[in-house]
Amino acid sequence: MVVVDILLKVASVGVWLATILSLVLPAGFGFFTWHPILMTTSFVLLMSQGLVAYISAWGPLEKSYDRSNRRLVHGVIQLLAGLVALAGFLVAFVSNIDGGAKAEFAIGEDPTTAMHVWLGYLTLLGVLVQCVAGLFKVVLKARDAAATCAPWHGTAGPFIFLCGCVTACLGCSLWFSNSDGVTGQGIGLIVGIVATLVLGFLELCFFPGLSKEDMRERADPSGGEYDAM
Repeated sequence: MVVVDILLKVASVGVWLATILSLVLPAGFGFFTWHPILMTTSFVLLMSQGLVAYISAWGPLEKSYDRSNRRLVHGVIQLLAGLVALAGFLVAFVSNIDGGAKAEFAIGEDPTTAMHVWLGYLTLLGVLVQCVAGLFKVVLKARDAAATCAPWHGTAGPFIFLCGCVTACLGCSLWFSNSDGVTGQGIGLIVGIVATLVLGFLELCFFPGLSKEDMRERADPSGGEYDAM
């Protein structure tokens, strides 16, 4: 599991840096350039780490067996990812505002562009719902530790991460393309995004991490109080 966790972090940071360099080095920072940079930061860099915060076996959380600490890290990272994604959307919205609804909703565009835009809208909506649900869970649990809220929250997260990565791949195929198709840079970034996605799901599905009982024992071997939410 440690190897997978390390590879996930390396892949997500690598894709993030490669995206910035691929966009900025040829022509510098343009206003719309911030859209793919912010979206890559949100979904590939931040969200991938927020998803596995509860089970991460390497890095700052390696020896943190208090579930409340991991929950806090998860919430902060995912909230930041949501805010960055919203900023990325606003960049695209402002960039296309002169084109009106036709430009904002990719009306009359090719199928790849239309899929990128509409899947992006649906994904962003899902991110906002997840952020609100997560905040409600925090508030509700603070009032009543036994309370339950949004039981679908944990299942929806990986699905939204998947949608975000697919949207990013579509964006790469649009940005890094020419008359011959997707360029080598675009293919490389798509491969990196897919690798991040696969590693994230591999860790989530096959490496569930320490159980609540294990965390309780390691956090307090004497058998004291433990927050198992």
